[in-house]
Amino acid sequence: MNGPGTVQVRFRAPLRRSARVALAVVAVGLGSLVGSPAQEAAAGKSSVSASPAVVFVGGAADRRQTVAAAVDQYLSVGLLLPDLRIQIHDTKAGCDGFQGYFHPEGKLGVIDLCYPGEFLALHELGHAWDWFNLDDRRRAEFEQLTGLTTWRSTDVAWHDRAAERAANVLAGGLLSIPLETARYHQQVFAEFAALTGITSPRLAEIVTPGTTIPAPDREQLDRLAAYSEWRHAQS
Repeated sequence: MNGPGTVQVRFRAPLRRSARVALAVVAVGLGSLVGSPAQEAAAGKSSVSASPAVVFVGGAADRRQTVAAAVDQYLSVGLLLPDLRIQIHDTKAGCDGFQGYFHPEGKLGVIDLCYPGEFLALHELGHAWDWFNLDDRRRAEFEQLTGLTTWRSTDVAWHDRAAERAANVLAGGLLSIPLETARYHQQVFAEFAALTGITSPRLAEIVTPGTTIPAPDREQLDRLAAYSEWRHAQS
């Protein structure tokens, strides 16, 4: 992974939602969210942090920035993450043929990304959050809530694995794309609250109906296109 031409960038994630952060070393503290079951479960684990170290291997600056902002979105609402190594690839060969791939290496979360976009970054970070924060009891509770019967068994289809449902729910609850209504997202937001013990920050950012919304800029259009293409690829 560290051959000629590979770029490594190290930083510590800052903790402001939607911050456009520079990829530099930054250390910032964050108060805990009292009463969050997932936060309480993570409190005794030295492998998760409110300011994890993140190392990027490869990837253009814009793709690293998308992932940095996704990390920030977790931390800004108190969802602790382990130290991370993010390996960005140009083809699926680096992700075992998938769009993205997470695996733990001891106390380090390793994420390979072979596709751009905010949703995928949030999804794979969701697997890291799950692995280092949830226990079997909380996973079983989420399975019961969703009616799914396995966390990650490959004997069932991708969309029937509770681990994938959880990662999608986390991504859906943390996306930076603004909403005019929560009407079509109620199930996602309810499952997000059940999984994390907190309310999705998107509910506090809903644009009041009738408000004039500026036309989306190129970054938002690219993000929506990447999300739509990624979702289509999973079906």
